[in-house]
Amino acid sequence: MARQIGCTYEDGIIRIEIKDILNGYRQIRQLFHYIQNWKGTQATYNNRPVHPYRFLLEAEWIGECYDQRMIDKDCGTGFGCRKLDTISYHITGPYFKTHTYWYNYGTWKGNKWIIDKKTIYNLLIAYAEKKAISECPLFDETDLWNRVQNLPEFLIADGILWEKVYEEKFVKGERIQVPRNIKHRYPDKLKGSQFCLLDF
Repeated sequence: MARQIGCTYEDGIIRIEIKDILNGYRQIRQLFHYIQNWKGTQATYNNRPVHPYRFLLEAEWIGECYDQRMIDKDCGTGFGCRKLDTISYHITGPYFKTHTYWYNYGTWKGNKWIIDKKTIYNLLIAYAEKKAISECPLFDETDLWNRVQNLPEFLIADGILWEKVYEEKFVKGERIQVPRNIKHRYPDKLKGSQFCLLDF
């Protein structure tokens, strides 16, 4: 089966190089039926180890998304890609501890929470490579950079739209609350209705 796909065989190791990542799963899914759980089955993408089955399956989903975008021409808003969802761009509804929002990346300088845009961008690029999103012909790193740069430079915890998140620390034997992050507020009077704090 590997020979039919086009493999090399040397020193007891069968190696298959997949050039069309977005269609790679279709190319070797029958072979995966046998080898996906073998201890010796390994894969790399851009010289980094990836889970062979999962990575190509996710790449297949990116390919399907690309096919759909060629029809509707709508990659979504936010960071410019529907699949780039590891960090929430739009802030709608109440705050959830389990969600990661773009504003979670920053540092306090006085009363200002300075947004760390470089970290946000680097995390999104790493996620795009890990999930094969970067293989999509519509994925644009420059556009992503510009969208991240359009985020606010800083936020202020005004108690109306934003509030500080504290953590407990011991300093010289005394327990104190130290600002650690910031979070958006969701006013009670707006619950149950359409509401968006920020939409860039």
